[in-house]
Amino acid sequence: MVASDVTFTAKDRQSTIGYPKWLLITALFLLPLRLGWFVVQSVEPPEPDVRVTTVEPQTVNPNKLKLYLFVSQESALCRKFVAMLQDNRALSGLLARNYNVITIDDTGSGSSTNEQLFTRYDITRLPSVVVALDDGTMLTEHSGSCSSRLLYQFLSDATMELDYGIGKQLMRDGKWADAVKAFRRYLQVTHESTGHRQWAEFLSVVCLMSMHKHEQAAEMETQAKQRLLPGTGLSNVYEYFDGLRTALRLLKAAGSSTELAVAHYAVAMKAFSSGDRIVAIKHLKWLVQNSDRKLPEYEFAKSMLQREYGIIIQPPADEDDADDP
Repeated sequence: MVASDVTFTAKDRQSTIGYPKWLLITALFLLPLRLGWFVVQSVEPPEPDVRVTTVEPQTVNPNKLKLYLFVSQESALCRKFVAMLQDNRALSGLLARNYNVITIDDTGSGSSTNEQLFTRYDITRLPSVVVALDDGTMLTEHSGSCSSRLLYQFLSDATMELDYGIGKQLMRDGKWADAVKAFRRYLQVTHESTGHRQWAEFLSVVCLMSMHKHEQAAEMETQAKQRLLPGTGLSNVYEYFDGLRTALRLLKAAGSSTELAVAHYAVAMKAFSSGDRIVAIKHLKWLVQNSDRKLPEYEFAKSMLQREYGIIIQPPADEDDADDP
């Protein structure tokens, strides 16, 4: 009985059928515009391939430090790190003035040279920065942090390490007088509590002793001891140089493998300066056969044995190498 009260005329039917047609036409017209807007909003621009230009060997400036930049293009952190080096004006300017930047990419290159550099500098974290002399001798390293402020401070400090590294390089070649000059330049620009100041003073004393300039060595030693606590590694070494401690007591007092290497080197160099060939060779041999190859004392001992005494000693093979056929 209710149904008879509801009727549709032809005009009503025409209007109900016509409205969907209008809506469909409007929707079809607007659809491409909506899709285009969606595509523009959804598709992000591709991430740029961020790279630092590698310095070719023939273009390396010998008056600059080498900066090995260990990265992986597959790492977002590494890409951010490299982009910071390029985009930060202070950092890019510092790099251009003082460094030959050489990028070592870990991304599936398979390069034997790259693998050798990763092994040589014991790179375990990316990104990492290694500052080295022209011959590859490492001065210092930095890894992990993407702080532009910390990195700028690191690179600024590293430039001051240049003369310290040059001094060690000259010592390795037995050029004692030139090494002392390099260490003195380094000591003039470093603060008393920063860098390798204590070690530069110690190596200066060794160089002066080797040239039989004992008065100058004593003066340098007196300055160095003022900043040392009694009973510490270098303090014990200076007591040995002054005859207040025997070689055996010096060696027994070493509290770490590094201090033990320094102690053996001190005994060897005191013997060398006094002409005691047997004692010098004994302790230099110990350093080549037992000390960490990354320590400068290892390099000093190895080169000195060959240069001064004509003795070539091959260090023991690494444990990893021992299993190779």
